[in-house]
Amino acid sequence: MRSHAILALISLVIITGCAVSPQDKDIDTPRRTRATYVDMYAEGDYVYTLLKEPAPGGTSRLGLEIVEVSSPKAPRKIGEIRIPGEAGSIRVSGNYAYIVCGRFGLQIIDISDKTSPTIVANLDIPGYAVDVYVSGDYAYVANWVQANDMHLNVIDISDRRNPIVVGNAYTPGTPYGVYVLGNYAYVADNFSGLQIIDVSDKANPVNVGGTGVSQDRARDVYVSGNYAYVAQAFGLGGGLKVIDVSNKAKPVVVGILDTPTEASTAIHASGNYAYLMSNRVMQVIDISDKVRPMTIGRLERALNVTAMAIDDSKALAYLTCTLMDVSGTVQHLQVVDISDKASPVMLGNMELGGDWLRQQQVSLELAR
Repeated sequence: MRSHAILALISLVIITGCAVSPQDKDIDTPRRTRATYVDMYAEGDYVYTLLKEPAPGGTSRLGLEIVEVSSPKAPRKIGEIRIPGEAGSIRVSGNYAYIVCGRFGLQIIDISDKTSPTIVANLDIPGYAVDVYVSGDYAYVANWVQANDMHLNVIDISDRRNPIVVGNAYTPGTPYGVYVLGNYAYVADNFSGLQIIDVSDKANPVNVGGTGVSQDRARDVYVSGNYAYVAQAFGLGGGLKVIDVSNKAKPVVVGILDTPTEASTAIHASGNYAYLMSNRVMQVIDISDKVRPMTIGRLERALNVTAMAIDDSKALAYLTCTLMDVSGTVQHLQVVDISDKASPVMLGNMELGGDWLRQQQVSLELAR
């Protein structure tokens, strides 16, 4: 799955990887962007990166950038589009990208021409949309709303230009992530842990089970077979929970891996391995023993790695993070070889943002 993460930029000392220098935080140059890459999706020869950029008046906007990665050592941006919104998450299916944009609901983007993506539909959704999963002709959107309102929306996207909400369901917590497999949606529901919703009847989805209230905060979820893998955060730490979901009414935590100093925000699982992203590291975890998941590889980048995507077919991971150079904070996409699970290696690196973000930063400075 995605990778998605709602993170703030953090000022850091310079280290090898991605970092921001505190003494340079007031540098005003056209190159400095203050953007945060909040989510990313990888498919085939393309990576779709979603960024959040401050805008005049204390607001923000989103941008979608399409990067060609057919040559992992030389990724290159080929297309971009501006999108109204605040927070965001992205999924790609066929020729369309589906992006949730906080108070701006769901945006559907035609990406058949990678060099010139276009918005074909916008659906207003009550609340604050934070994650989306696409399966067949339906999109499932997790959103933050007031107490006792509906936190999961089921949207018919068979007509890409006219998406329609057809059903919704309540979760007891605050949803951060959603994953759909078969007739069930799995929601990472913050302090309410993992919630499982039967979506076989799209018009009447029903919450059928959950792990219950926890001191941990469930931030992302990936499901494979009879197991759900949940990225957790608590205090300054986090980790991974492995949950047996064979009984949907009574999911059971069977394995835990703690990362005491690293809040976990994104998870991807495939075969015997899971990839866990925190705000400064990507961990490769052996999950062949569900009861005793074990970290076997790590890639340290910085305290502000903001998004992760995994392409299992190519054994590649993609990370967005920040570097500091003489002109200020610069966003980067890094391509990582994960074929050797114990020793992930960076293959390629490129600056993100480009002319559009530089223009936006100039506009922001002039508006002050």
